[in-house]
Amino acid sequence: MEKYIDAKGLACPKPVILTKKELDALKEGSVRTEVDNMVAKENLSKLASSMNFEYTVENLGEERFIV
Repeated sequence: MEKYIDAKGLACPKPVILTKKELDALKEGSVRTEVDNMVAKENLSKLASSMNFEYTVENLGEERFIV
């Protein structure tokens, strides 16, 4: 199962909080969070690393990313 979080327009730490909540509840599958700023992208990458999850960053252009 894949969970999608639309966190565009949200300032940190909100995208991280929303994503962590989903990751904590995750039994299997993946979580994809879309953000529109570099700080949120970096913080989501750090979160995934700190929780020992594999992650990728997809650059959608114009400061839009899916982590």
